[in-house]
Amino acid sequence: MASQEPVAPGQVRAVLSVQKVLPELDTAGSGPCRQAPCKVEAQVGQVVGYGSGVHVPLAGGGSILLYFPLTVRAGEGTPEVKAGTKLEADLQVPLTEGVPYTVRKYKILH
Repeated sequence: MASQEPVAPGQVRAVLSVQKVLPELDTAGSGPCRQAPCKVEAQVGQVVGYGSGVHVPLAGGGSILLYFPLTVRAGEGTPEVKAGTKLEADLQVPLTEGVPYTVRKYKILH
């Protein structure tokens, strides 16, 4: 069931299926992505809505990269994300092509 709250400016809300967790760690930083993976490949199942200022549509059925700032591990109220996980997420649209969408919030769908 899709969220009914408005989508924040510059973000898109979508239903996604995680295809693969990318194993690379961020060796340059000192944050949580140094300890656990933060990027995944996901397939877009359905676009639920767009916030204002989003000018490039997200294609349903396409594959995108996602970046989880606090890693894909479970913690502080967030469930673990792994291959096969289906989720609804609010994604910050990248300003540059080829950069992952940043996951602002998500919930696992069952």
